[in-house]
Formats: sequence, structure tokens, C-alpha cells
Amino acid sequence: MVDELQTMWLKLAITEEKANEIFIANDWVDNVIQILKHNLLGKMLIPKPYKVENMKVVFHNTWRIQASLSIPDIGHHCFIFFIEDEFEKDRVLLKQPWMFNKSLLVLQEYDGLQAPEEVDLIGVHSRYVFLAFHFICETNV
Repeated sequence: MVDELQTMWLKLAITEEKANEIFIANDWVDNVIQILKHNLLGKMLIPKPYKVENMKVVFHNTWRIQASLSIPDIGHHCFIFFIEDEFEKDRVLLKQPWMFNKSLLVLQEYDGLQAPEEVDLIGVHSRYVFLAFHFICETNV
């Protein structure tokens, strides 16, 4: 899935003489929209380095995903979770919040139309942050 996007991206080239003429075929756009339909945008709430390969193995086993899972790091502690099967994607969303390496991971459906840094994951999932903070305080008493 990610390989398909990378292949399509590499085919997109703009030469100087064609700089004012950019045409994108509708079937190409439709194909990208179909690929992006099963995405989740995730953000780790504790800023520290994460190894994406470790994250992929842990979440693939924890979520018990039968389809393929790929997780590109897009910076700012944000990740896009490509899950091929829509049912499995919905199941992951319903069973959140998730933790990885002692950090809360918040997830939201993502269609790729908005820049990832513009998506307000914290506002949508502030109840998870409150619950996690409350749980940490309760266990330390």
C-alpha cells in the first residue's frame, strides 16, 4: 500500500517547461483516495524517540491485525497507520486508548486531505489524556 503511493509519487515529475501545466489524472486521484481510506493518524503524547519497526511489531501483535500494517513516521511524534482492512481499522479505533513505550497514543481517522500537523488530535482525545493522568496519579498514591 505504501509502496504503491511511493511508486505513484515517483512518477510525478515536473520539468521547467511544463511548470505551468500540471495535470493529474482522475483515476490516479481516485486510487490515492482508496488507499488513504483506511488510514489512522496517531500521535504519541510524550515527546521521545520511537523506533517505528518496534512500534509496528508491537501494534501488529497487540491489535492482532491479519492485514498488512505500515507506519511511516511523519515527524512531530505523529505517525500514519496504514491498515488495509477497514474492519480492523475500526476495531483499533474503538478499543483505544493505546499505550506504547509508556506513552499514550491517540488515534483518529485520517483521509490525507488535511496536513497532519493541522489535525487536532489532543482536543478530540482530551478525555484520554485526563484518564491517563488520573490513572498515573492514583497508582502513585
